Amino acid sequence: MLDATSTKYLHKKAWTELNEREDSSQEVVKFRMLIEKLEGLTCPTDEQFLIRFLRAKKFHRDEAMKLLISYYEMRRDNPSLFRNLNPEYLRPSLEKRLQHVLSSRDDKGRQVFIFRAGSWNPNEVSLDNIFRCNYLYLEEMTSLPETQINGISAVVDFHGFSFFQARHFTPKHALRMIKIIQGSFPCRFQEFHLVNQPYIFHLVYSIVKPFLSEKIRDRIHVHGTDLNSLHRFLRPEILPEFLGGSNNNSWDADWLVFMKRMLDKNQHYKGNGKQ
Repeated sequence: MLDATSTKYLHKKAWTELNEREDSSQEVVKFRMLIEKLEGLTCPTDEQFLIRFLRAKKFHRDEAMKLLISYYEMRRDNPSLFRNLNPEYLRPSLEKRLQHVLSSRDDKGRQVFIFRAGSWNPNEVSLDNIFRCNYLYLEEMTSLPETQINGISAVVDFHGFSFFQARHFTPKHALRMIKIIQGSFPCRFQEFHLVNQPYIFHLVYSIVKPFLSEKIRDRIHVHGTDLNSLHRFLRPEILPEFLGGSNNNSWDADWLVFMKRMLDKNQHYKGNGKQ
């Protein structure tokens, strides 16, 4: 399933960590046969779509099936969130630039997603639209085989976060977020880095923490204002200045490139929203 440009490192990692073999196309065929036997589920069955679920669950077909079902249950149970889930419709929210994907990956090949929670103005962007924008970013990131294999490292910057934002955060929104990172989205969430969090953050986190699995809790790193602590995981050379990095030159250009990628696939996302 890996294309000819993929590195030997990716092949080796897919083999050793994800149990992906050279005949993985046959695994997709078997997975597709399982899906076709399932009544009431209509979804894409092309290899590009299905391989995401198999890789996320290390080619255990039964687990991949559970993930696929949960992925669509999330959409069924939250129709308002997934209606018009496309970059053109959400463009006003996306252009607040609260989400960003670094052009450089970390030392383990993970794609780095940054969410600037402290810059969020609830009067301009609803929390539902924050969820939807983040979801779109995840969809686009996990369309890449390299990200499917290596996973994602997420950084949440709370600089400027206060009760103004926190009062909009409810248990309902917390549970939606947790479902994404714990079994409703085909992604390998490898690390979560929280920086510049104020005292009010601990009140918000207390809502979320009881619902987090031990596996996810172990992947959350709380750095506070100690950016050197963050740099033990992510090199300063790939980070922007506000995270103590030195890579400010491409920040705006990278955002525009990623946004264009999503907009170029707007019809795809409009179709996906109808599933």
